Amino acid sequence: MKMKKKKTLLTLLLSAAIVASAAACGTSKPSVSVSNQENSANTPSTASAVSQSAVESSNTTLSEVSLNKNDDFDFDELCKNIEINGKKYTFPFSLDDLGEGYSFKNIQYSNIDESKNTFYVYIDVYYYDDVIFAVSIRDIPQEYYKNEQKLKSIPFTWLTQDNWGKLTGMDENTKPITICGIKIGDTDNAVLKKLGEAHEIVYNQYKKDKLGSYTYYRNGNKDEDYVSYAFDENRCVNHISIMHK
Repeated sequence: MKMKKKKTLLTLLLSAAIVASAAACGTSKPSVSVSNQENSANTPSTASAVSQSAVESSNTTLSEVSLNKNDDFDFDELCKNIEINGKKYTFPFSLDDLGEGYSFKNIQYSNIDESKNTFYVYIDVYYYDDVIFAVSIRDIPQEYYKNEQKLKSIPFTWLTQDNWGKLTGMDENTKPITICGIKIGDTDNAVLKKLGEAHEIVYNQYKKDKLGSYTYYRNGNKDEDYVSYAFDENRCVNHISIMHK
C-alpha cells in the first residue's frame, strides 16, 4: 500500500514544469505582481498538480493558486547549488556522477514510444542501504531498454525527495538533499529568504491561510524547468522536486 502511494505520487509529480532563482544564489529581491486568484484557481498549472499530489497525500486539499512575477530568478544558477551528503553537484547529473555508495532500485520502465523509439523510467536512488530520493529519466534511446548499466550514465530529468516518515509512515529520510540551501524541514520563510517570491503559490481551498507549496519556473514560464517546495501543516518543507528537461 505504501509503495502504491509512492508510485502514484511519482507519476503525478513527473507531469510538471517549473523554474527557480535564488536571492542567496546571486539574485536580488524580485518585484511581485499577483494575478487574480479566482481565475488562477480555475486553471491551475501542472506545477499545481505536483503540489496538490504531494500535500493531498497527507489529506490536504489544495486548489487556490496565485501567480507572481519574479524576473530576477536564475534557474541555472540554482542548479549549481545542489548538495547531497555534504557534496555539491550541478543538476542534471547521473548516478555515475554521484559516486561510490549510490545505486538504483525499483526501476519502473515505461513502454517504448514507437514514434520516437524512446522510453522513460522511474527509479529509487539508494545510498548504501537507505533510499534517499527518487528520479526519472526521459527520452532514453530504445537500445538502452532494461539495461541498468547504461542507465547509470544518463543524467536525471527529474529528482524528488519527500518526508516519507510523515506522508506514508515509512522511516523518515535522514539524508536530506539541499537545493540552494533549502531542505526538508525548513520553513516557508526560509524558502522566501533564499529564493524570493515564488512564481506560483498554492493554498488550501478551504483554509485560505494554509500554505500548500511554492514553485519557481525558468524565466517564469510554466512550460519550462522548475523547482518546487511543498509544505506540511506547520509550514515546513516536506517535499522537494526539481525538473530539468
